[in-house]
Amino acid sequence: MTAPTGNMFWIEPCGGHVGENPSGERRTDAEMLETIRVITERALNTAKSFDEAYTQHLFNGRTVEQTDKDFPDSKLFNPQDVPNKLNEPVPSSHFDRLSEKTLAENLIKQYDHLQTLAIAVEGVVDDQESSRPKFAENYKSLLNTLKQVMCEVHSAISELGYEGQIQHKERPIRQPQDVSYKSIYNWLIYRDYILLMQYLKQTTEFFLAALEKQG
Repeated sequence: MTAPTGNMFWIEPCGGHVGENPSGERRTDAEMLETIRVITERALNTAKSFDEAYTQHLFNGRTVEQTDKDFPDSKLFNPQDVPNKLNEPVPSSHFDRLSEKTLAENLIKQYDHLQTLAIAVEGVVDDQESSRPKFAENYKSLLNTLKQVMCEVHSAISELGYEGQIQHKERPIRQPQDVSYKSIYNWLIYRDYILLMQYLKQTTEFFLAALEKQG
């Protein structure tokens, strides 16, 4: 078992400058959401830029689609919370449930998912520091763009006045993994990274569309 040391960046993803708007004015909901949408799309593009190369390298030429069918269940997320499948739309019934909550409530829930992902991705990056596999640098890029997404969501929650309601997750003690399973586990975390970014992008676009309808 290993107990990683160092700052848990998901507690202060912006480096202690959460919610500080240079203009001194609170951004509109639409402005905050648009920033989240742009950063999330950037993170998604970063992840998908090596999806086929990484998957085929690990699974002897099998595609992302084929491998996803072999491991259809999310490793990290409850399907009621993140109901979309890889590269598929979020069900409309889920948007109906989101509509019953405030923007702050939805963002806090999303930040909880992001913390779960951050802990998993950090674990993969730390594990790869010693072995330096082919895609180690790609995972570092995933972690960096994830931090940017978390910073924007955390900032929005803070500007809405709900930072105190974020429940921060602790970094767990990591159990040793069988070498033969480690590659599969790492891919599942990678797949769930894409899955969550697709979810965040679609839900953010839904929130923006709802604001536009309100005028």
